[in-house]
Order: sequence, then C-alpha cells, then structure tokens
Amino acid sequence: MERFTLISILFIVSVFTAFSNSNHDQYYDTVNVRKDFFFDKNLDFTVLKEFSEIVSDDGRDVGIIFSKWDNGYDIAFYPATNGKNNYKTYGRIVYRFDTNKKLLLVKVFFLENNDSYLLFKNVQKKEFDVILLGKVFKSGIKYYFDIEKLKFLPFYSIISILDEQKLNEEVLIKENDYDIKIKFINQIIIPSLSPYSNDGAINDFNEYVSINSLEPLKETENGLNCSGFIKEIYDRYLMKINNTDKRSQIDILKKRNFSDENYSRIQNARYEFTEDPYFGKDWMENLNTLFNNNTPLLSDKAIEIKDDLYSPYYKNRGFGIDDIAHILFRDQLKYPHFFYVIVFNKYASYSSLIPKFYHMTTIVPYSRGKKFILRVFESGEETDYGKLVRNHLTQSFTRDTFENEILIKKLALLEKDDVALLKKNYIQTKNKRFYNLNISTSEDDIFKISRIFSKIDHNEEKVLIYKIPISYHFY
Repeated sequence: MERFTLISILFIVSVFTAFSNSNHDQYYDTVNVRKDFFFDKNLDFTVLKEFSEIVSDDGRDVGIIFSKWDNGYDIAFYPATNGKNNYKTYGRIVYRFDTNKKLLLVKVFFLENNDSYLLFKNVQKKEFDVILLGKVFKSGIKYYFDIEKLKFLPFYSIISILDEQKLNEEVLIKENDYDIKIKFINQIIIPSLSPYSNDGAINDFNEYVSINSLEPLKETENGLNCSGFIKEIYDRYLMKINNTDKRSQIDILKKRNFSDENYSRIQNARYEFTEDPYFGKDWMENLNTLFNNNTPLLSDKAIEIKDDLYSPYYKNRGFGIDDIAHILFRDQLKYPHFFYVIVFNKYASYSSLIPKFYHMTTIVPYSRGKKFILRVFESGEETDYGKLVRNHLTQSFTRDTFENEILIKKLALLEKDDVALLKKNYIQTKNKRFYNLNISTSEDDIFKISRIFSKIDHNEEKVLIYKIPISYHFY
C-alpha cells in the first residue's frame, strides 16, 4: 500500500472529523464507484470507446461519462439523482488524463451547474483555484496532498478544504429559500406583468397613463414600460403588506434628486429637462424612499448595494454588467430574503460625463438544493439571465472573442507580459475585426488570461443594484 505522508494523514483525519456529524444523505457520494474504477490497474484508456452509463452503488445511481479529446481523456463521475441526462449535479468530479494516463487536472463541482468548481492542476506548485459561476473567484490556494488521492477521497472530504481556507461561507449554499421566493413571484411579480407600452404606468387612480404627460393612454396602448413595471411591483407589494388598494403617485416618483455628491450632474443641469438622463436612478431612489417610509415594521430597508468585497463599484454608476450574478450570489448567501432591481446605464451620446439610466429590470435569485437560480422579469415577460446580459453589453469582449478596436484600447493598460500572453494565444479573423482564442491554448494560460481580463474595466455599461426585503407575509 502506498505510504501517506504525515501531512496527508493529518489532512484526511481532520476532514473526516469535520464531517462526521453532518447529514449528507440527500447528496450521496460517488467515492465507491470511483475506487472500483481507478483500482483497475489494467484499465487501458486507448481501447475504451466513449460511453455514458449509470451504475448502482448500494441502491443509488452513479453516472460515469468517458470522453476523448485531442490530447487525452476526461472521466466524470456524478450522483445521477435526476437520471442519466442530468449530469450537472452537485458532487460531480471530472478527471482529465493525457494519452499516457497521467492525471492532468481534477474539477470538483460544488454547485448544480457547469461553471462552479474547485480546479486542481497537476503542476509542481500544489495549488487549486475556485471557479464560481464561470469566473475565477480565488486562485493559487495551497493544498498539501498528492493530486492522485483525489481519485479516492470522498467528495465531502475534498470540499472541506474550503472550510480550511474560510471560503465555505462565500461559495457554498446553505439555505434553501425556494418556497418564499416562488410565493413572492407568483403573488407579486407575475400579476405585475403587462403588455409593453412605451411610456406606460398605472397611476394612483388605477388608470394607465403616460409617465411623461400623466394623460390617460388609449385603450389600445394600455401597458407598462420598464419603469411602470417596477412601480407596479412596488405598488402591489405595499398594497399586500399594508392591506390597502392605493397605488403610488407618479409625480412623486419623477422628482429629481440633486446632491452635492454628484457634482457632474449639477454642472450639466442643462440636460435635465431636455434629456432627463437620471430618470431611472431618480425613479428607483424615490420608490425605495416610498417603500421604506411605508414599511415601519420591517427591520431591513430597501437600499442600493455599493459595497462588494470582490467587484469594483463606480460612483454614481454602479457595477460592471458581468458582475451581477456574482454580487447577487454573495449577497444571497448572507441575506437570502431579498429581491433586486437592476438599473442599466451608459454614457450619453451628447456628453462623455453624463450616464443615462435607460432601463430597469427585476431579478429574484433563490437556492433550491444546491442550485442557484436567477429569475429575470422585464415589463412584459420573464426572460433568460444570459440573454439580459448579452442584450446590454455594448461591445463584444469575452475571454473567447473580442473586437480588434477593443484590443487596441486595452493593450495600453496592460503589462508587457500580459500583452505577450494575449498575442500568443489569440488569432485574428480573416476580416480582421475580431480576435478569437486559439483552441490549443493550455488550461494554465486560459486562467492567466481570465485573471488579466478581470483587472480591466471593459464594460462601458454599468448597473445600479438595489435590494428590497421580502416581508414575513411570504414566509
């Protein structure tokens, strides 16, 4: 039997102790199947054909997927809690080998999706990365055991390393708030959905009117725009918890909020009455004031999120669009009983100093089991989160592809080594408009590139994020 090092033994003992009193019956392990598979020393990957199958482990189904790629093999083991076709389960572990059966890396998935996992790489430095919702959350974290041990360690022993690093509170779902959020969606948000109308809202006399003129809309034009939709959510919510049928007054919500903090707004006041660029921001701040003044029994208040440990906040503009999911995930782990309103803004065409707050939408995140779900609602429909983000990113700039003009702008902001890494790993398209990531780029370079991109503010659009507490009426 292979001899463990002292530190390996201490690690494994501490791991089993940490989880000996925990109840993990709902999320069973694949460790027995993995042991049976990897203890077969005569296993020849070169003669195996790609396969996907379910095997039984003491009455529980475990899925195995064997797949080939250009330079090696991937083997995935997952709790088949929802059948063969749903492999994106909590507890999935993927092992990548080269053609000589050398273990290159291991992915240990800690959420029910395809982009949240611990990444262990078989390199001289024993370090792993935490990938959360598709982005590098933490990198270069030390571990002290042979990567080969990951074939035989129980899943809960592996992820306990997050507890050692004091990261479990930041990435592991502990609370299931599905029932509360679904009740709120069904009773408040779904009834607020309405056909889209360019300037529509419902006034305090329950009439469809124009937000701009306050005049009633024609019956054929009845509906809500994005501002009217968010108002309707607030109105229905307040009417329920205060047991009233009175909606808010539109004039109050249109009030402009000048402040000394936003000096550029005061400097450019001439645009207020011709362009009204801050309308969306003012509307939301006035809605939150109205909500807080009419919910004295709620200890939590409706506020703007301005502090996040990992995402930069830009004064009077908010966060980058591609940070929305991560900010909501972290906030939900700490404060699960909130829903959110997102206000999009970009610099106005008539001034490079003035952001125009032009669209708003509501997002209700919740956890169900180990799955993190974002429900997105706009004025007339529920929409997909990925679609929402794609619709509002003004430029194509991702890790896989970006426009040539963006590269020119961004190279001046980077260190020489970073520039060299990008030039090495990207290929220009024939029309010379885009650069695409080379498919042969190594896993190590991919994560170096991800870290480079994370340092660049490449989103010219930003979002204000407001959080609103869900009252005890929905518990």
